[in-house]
Amino acid sequence: MFKKIVKTYLWVLALPILFLPYQFLNSEVLVDKFGCGCVDGFNANTFTALFVIFVNIITVALYTIFYIKEFGLKSRKRIVIFIVGLLIILLIIGFMGSLFIYSQMWD
Repeated sequence: MFKKIVKTYLWVLALPILFLPYQFLNSEVLVDKFGCGCVDGFNANTFTALFVIFVNIITVALYTIFYIKEFGLKSRKRIVIFIVGLLIILLIIGFMGSLFIYSQMWD
């Protein structure tokens, strides 16, 4: 049972795990390629926001896939638990995503 829970909810940690590698990539590659936040148009800040949105979409998709695969939606109780879990995950990754974006912004 514990393996099922870990497999299902592990994806919420995607942004904290990717923080340091992305910070290095951001400072060494993205700013040189796209420019800092002082440049109008597409820049490193825009890329960071798009990256976080992409990771959050993948997180929700993987949560949904693994929840349905491991637990199923066979009863009303499972459906309610799934919806509540999904709402909690959306709040958590929304908060972590905004922190990730603001901590990686260039002026």
